[in-house]
Amino acid sequence: MEHTKMPAKTGAAYTNGAQSAQNDAREYRKVGFFRRVCSSLVYYLYYRPKAALILHFRYRWHLEGKRLLRGFRKRGVFFYGNLTGTSLDLYLPARLSRKPVLLPASRQMVEDRGSPVRALCGMLRTPETRASYRPFLERLEKHTVKRGAVVVYPYKPTDTAAFLYPVRFDEAAFLFATVVKTDARGRTRAVTYLDGPFYADDTLPRHERAKDLASRLRRAADSRLSGEETPRGDAQ
Repeated sequence: MEHTKMPAKTGAAYTNGAQSAQNDAREYRKVGFFRRVCSSLVYYLYYRPKAALILHFRYRWHLEGKRLLRGFRKRGVFFYGNLTGTSLDLYLPARLSRKPVLLPASRQMVEDRGSPVRALCGMLRTPETRASYRPFLERLEKHTVKRGAVVVYPYKPTDTAAFLYPVRFDEAAFLFATVVKTDARGRTRAVTYLDGPFYADDTLPRHERAKDLASRLRRAADSRLSGEETPRGDAQ
């Protein structure tokens, strides 16, 4: 579920018998009607209810700030969050919004923690070659145009490539910061704080907008994870 950078070389086959870059590109483009219907049914009738049960009984999870999403029902949005290293990372995205969620994931994460069900529900491998990068972006754009949500776990603190998406598609970005604690009885409780919307600063040069957006989202995340108060977003 982490954002991955593309290697410099293109057109090379993946190791361990993986698909070629051209096959990967076709995978991003091909989302037929039958698959869309199946994906929607599995997501809303199985995966979201399962996620709700796991988050409630295993983590006693609570989402704060959900009201901030009011007014975005007819728009695509991007969510940026922190990895916890638990199953929260797989199921929490399905409960952030009622929108269909697309979750770009690294190849390693898909292989380690992915499944056919999660792939059907929107767990999409991030591109590892330049040949597959353009169709990957087209897939993201089509998803947001259809009012969907894209959940991103940035690769590392210094990476800004993952923050190019809201800049490129002119959509709002939201932060979700998840804090996991264990009480005196050994029970786990997780709270996710939602902040936003954050927008790309159009007054900056285009090549600086993603960096600025990443900086503001990270400052908000640091404040939340350290227990400090933080502004809700650009509109506040």
